[in-house]
Amino acid sequence: MSGLRDALVRLGLAGTCPRRPIPGGSRSPKAVEGESRAAAFLESKGLEILERNYTCDVGEIDLVCRDGETLVFCEVKARENERFGHPFEAITPAKQRKIRRVAEMYLLERRLKTPICRLDAVAVRLDRPGDLGIEWAKDAF
Repeated sequence: MSGLRDALVRLGLAGTCPRRPIPGGSRSPKAVEGESRAAAFLESKGLEILERNYTCDVGEIDLVCRDGETLVFCEVKARENERFGHPFEAITPAKQRKIRRVAEMYLLERRLKTPICRLDAVAVRLDRPGDLGIEWAKDAF
């Protein structure tokens, strides 16, 4: 077994990762708008959106993209304003660990062998028009 596979077995995360549909009512309109704006922004920067809201038993990743030869897993955080802090502040160390585990499951499920990967974050301020409200952190964590 590979090192990644061994680690997943030790963590009890090995095996298939069945996809779970996200019920239509469980995602807020703000989240949908934020992810749509983030996806359009990333496409304008040359990334190809491969999948939106990839979900497995471990968790969910907002956007899976390709940037040249690099596979990019992207967490999107949308806020109406910064009254409760900057959107990036919501990506806690625990959330980062979860995103890494979901990315590993994505790679295992698709049997992708050691692609170049990157974990990005996009903050979307819904109170600002267009790209003015978007910050993109490449290789954020």
